[in-house]
Amino acid sequence: MIKLSLAVKKIELIIAWLFLTAIITLAALSVYAAFLGAEHTRILFSSPALQIFWLALIALLFIRLALFQPLRKEPGMLCMYLGVALILAGGLRGTESSLGRWPKLQSPSSGYLTLFAGNVQTTLTSGDMETVSGELPFGLRLESFRIEYYPDDDNGQTPTRSFASEVTILENGAAVATKTIRVNYPLYYKNYHIYQHSYDTRDHRYTVLYVKSARGLQLVYAGFILLGLGVMWWGWAEPLKTEKVRWN
Repeated sequence: MIKLSLAVKKIELIIAWLFLTAIITLAALSVYAAFLGAEHTRILFSSPALQIFWLALIALLFIRLALFQPLRKEPGMLCMYLGVALILAGGLRGTESSLGRWPKLQSPSSGYLTLFAGNVQTTLTSGDMETVSGELPFGLRLESFRIEYYPDDDNGQTPTRSFASEVTILENGAAVATKTIRVNYPLYYKNYHIYQHSYDTRDHRYTVLYVKSARGLQLVYAGFILLGLGVMWWGWAEPLKTEKVRWN
């Protein structure tokens, strides 16, 4: 019995060190990625090696929860561990790698949509506006495109104040809703954020929208809520409970 207990303690210690090493590695990668730029960072964190690393980190979290009985008896620590696991799972869910694409998920993670007036479009392209990156699970039709201008400046130029696209969302060929997309006021539909990106500056014949998948975002939000609750319990409720018992 004593040997078994010592073996379990040794395994717990190894897992604790592995978990700490993984967290430090993730923090170092995050600092390194800050100097790479958005595109290279996306490629780095979408790589199969990083996805496997994330899965291993999530597995370590649950192994710690399974082995460490004291953690399961402490609501604060339990919430924090589960919160971190959900945040990591949400981040993995939102990546462009094959591991992030769970079964039956074939929709693209991001891309550009070029719409002409009256045109229905579902095909997303990459930054070159030519390479196809995927198909949306719904269609968008441009109803109208509007531009507002500032008064002419001293050089006789007419600066653009704002521009917006009025689009209709279509499901199976039927119109579902009509919304207006403005700069800094995106449309959110079926787990996608749709932003006003640019337009045909010469003839105003088309608008360009940027589409970004929000999959995994709910898991991240839930994780942060659990993490916050865990911190509150560990830093406030638990000490208050202990203090109350001591005074009684």
